[in-house]
Amino acid sequence: MTTGQSLAFDVTPDELVLFMSEGEEQLELLSQDLLRLETEGDTNSDLLQEIFRAAHTLKGSSGAIGHGRMAKLTHAVETVLDQVRHHTLPVTTRIIDLLLQSLDALRVLLNEVTTLVESDVAIDDLATALNAIAAGEPAAPPAAAVPSPAAPVATPSSTAAASSTYQVVATVAADCLLPAVRALQVLLAVGSLGTVTQSDPGSEAIEAGNVKPGQRITLTLTAPNATAERIRQVIGNILEVTVDAVTAEGAGVASAASSAPAAASSVAVGEAIWRIEVDVAASCALPSARALQVLLALGELGTVRDSRPTLEEIEGGLVTAGGAVVALLAAVGNRDEVTASAERVIERILEVQFGSVEAAESDDLLANAGASVAAPFAPPAPLPVAASASVAPPPAPSAAPTKDAPAAKAPEHAEANHAPRMIRIDVERLDALMNL
Repeated sequence: MTTGQSLAFDVTPDELVLFMSEGEEQLELLSQDLLRLETEGDTNSDLLQEIFRAAHTLKGSSGAIGHGRMAKLTHAVETVLDQVRHHTLPVTTRIIDLLLQSLDALRVLLNEVTTLVESDVAIDDLATALNAIAAGEPAAPPAAAVPSPAAPVATPSSTAAASSTYQVVATVAADCLLPAVRALQVLLAVGSLGTVTQSDPGSEAIEAGNVKPGQRITLTLTAPNATAERIRQVIGNILEVTVDAVTAEGAGVASAASSAPAAASSVAVGEAIWRIEVDVAASCALPSARALQVLLALGELGTVRDSRPTLEEIEGGLVTAGGAVVALLAAVGNRDEVTASAERVIERILEVQFGSVEAAESDDLLANAGASVAAPFAPPAPLPVAASASVAPPPAPSAAPTKDAPAAKAPEHAEANHAPRMIRIDVERLDALMNL
């Protein structure tokens, strides 16, 4: 690997300070929690979730600024941790050693953001070893300077008879301003479900920025537990990307357009719809970023069906401090269980406070929240949505005082249909909101 090359990242000076601060915080959290995991094992579900969340946050923020090597390694770490938290992969000394080695490499990669000089840290061998473990292969100790494949490659032993193989086709929007970022999101999202054995364009081309608006992305995924619906769902969470087709081995093409509406309006067996409110601190300097973090955190517990304000408004920086984030969540469990889980994931987010969980009357936030949803943004459009100070439940007047957001920006959506939809959250946009 050539080192010493100059690097450039999509980050402003103000965003750089925040990125470095939060990156160091997440790495320190991972370091402490991995040592706990080594001694306590995988019996502490809160610990497992906290470790996964830290890796997930690092992956999203590094991808947002265009740090491809850091995003690639954190994706491999996240994949292993996801299986550990779901108890499909036992905690071993080998796994702990690889994860701790990865943390050492991530600290060097984080430092590249300030030095703007590529280091000699090798990530391909670590990522390959982690991906091999996640795919069920016996991973050899990392060797120096293992060449990076076009995408994580599985050997025949990783595609066991129990696995399912899918051909996935998606297209980046013709007017997309960051096509390479969207393509990387697709690769990471699909890869989180199993092993991407082939991709066009390859990961190296994507990380080098060689993706054009309107370009088609074709992937081959091998995953033991994935479904076509789940694949469509993880890609559907990415802005400016359309799922063209998902084909299971030996099956016909499943069109995203024909199946997505059903997925958005259906509730899985055992699930219920819950109305969750979270308060944003009046002193919060980054209300839009915190609102998106809330939705991402709730998404760990189930499916965020609806929320206010819209994702457009969040990305436009229209969330005001001192208000409430309100979302509808489809999740398994009774009220006490959902409340405990929601409190746990929300308490990790700075400058927000958990409010309440109530059973929802329907899969439509407007129907549950009443007319107060319309202020200050006017009736929202049926777009991918997020939450803000604009939503206040009728019995909680304390959530309503933040009605000073620019109401004039929403009337263009006033004629929209308010059919319930799954919220589509773009993970990589989180850090772009940090200084709006």
